[in-house]
Amino acid sequence: MKLFILLTFITISTLSYGQDSVQTKGKQFELIQPGGSETCEAIKEQAAQMAARKEFISVSYGLMPAPMSNQVAFRKYVLDKYNISFESKGCAVTPQDLCYAAAMNAAIEKEYGTDFLQQQYEAFKAQLEKE
Repeated sequence: MKLFILLTFITISTLSYGQDSVQTKGKQFELIQPGGSETCEAIKEQAAQMAARKEFISVSYGLMPAPMSNQVAFRKYVLDKYNISFESKGCAVTPQDLCYAAAMNAAIEKEYGTDFLQQQYEAFKAQLEKE
């Protein structure tokens, strides 16, 4: 039982914090890895720098909101057209992680407007139904 708990902890830790970048269709995004010592203000500044470079990552926690972010064709469409990728941070959430998500999602909203991704998804679905 102890071995099972240890292996579970190692697996979750590795999955939660092991990734420091995402490469999608030749585009490399350096992810902000909020550490326990970073302030929310520093994380917001990093997110603003990414937004200034037009590198956006829509962040969610827990299960990704289906079906929008699980639709591979939609994710590719949004990445190609708007340079927005999706990231699910899992269930291990820290205050710094929440700050990162809020800052990055606010940057997307500032750049493209409220409910932009949902509107794009609805338009994408409608286009698929016409084809």
